[in-house]
Amino acid sequence: MPFFAWKPRPTGGTSRKLHIGPTLGRPVPRRDDFWIVVGVGLATLVFGLLAGALLNLLLVARGDPVVHELRTTLSYRSAIFGDGLVLPVVNMAATSYLARHRRAFGWMLILMAFVLGAAITGYFHVMQATNDLVNWSMPMPWHWNSIGVMHGLYMFAVVSWLWLFLLVVIRVAERPTAVPREAAIVFAGVLLFLFLLRLDYRSAELQLVPPVEVHYPERATSAIAASLEAIGVAPR
Repeated sequence: MPFFAWKPRPTGGTSRKLHIGPTLGRPVPRRDDFWIVVGVGLATLVFGLLAGALLNLLLVARGDPVVHELRTTLSYRSAIFGDGLVLPVVNMAATSYLARHRRAFGWMLILMAFVLGAAITGYFHVMQATNDLVNWSMPMPWHWNSIGVMHGLYMFAVVSWLWLFLLVVIRVAERPTAVPREAAIVFAGVLLFLFLLRLDYRSAELQLVPPVEVHYPERATSAIAASLEAIGVAPR
């Protein structure tokens, strides 16, 4: 629907007047939306899989012992098929919807998405640490290295983006039957990704509720300090 529409005068004359209609809440497509959607999909693929896979292959070529002692990107189904295929499609579907409804959200919804994204990202990292799910990004519980920091930022970005999508869908959809097809794609894709993630840890007895005996402020301080040291921000 264009922002402006020319309508003839009711008198039948040849002159025209400018008619401005309401656009808030209506889809607002743009010519460059296609490239934005494609760019988000490629960014998800690069930061979710390709960067880690290339580093994984480099360590294998160098004979680094870490690839034999700890699980790396190419040993996870959720990385190869999830980050490499499922999440790019999911993020592209979410981006397509958000681009059409860019007028339906502002800074408040963006801030809410960031807060919810940080909460979910924090929860998954706490679960990784409390369940001792060590890998090349967290070689010791509560100690994430530079790979872990980058993966955490990637996860925060993806989860926050999908929260923003969900919040906008809730705001725009006037009734349950008006839920867009993009929501079905995102929902199915997230479920598939979680299924792949569970397959990666099918032999582990996961404790999904954070244990109460852990002193989380102390653990969080230690984890932040270790991460800052790993990326070279703080001295070792």
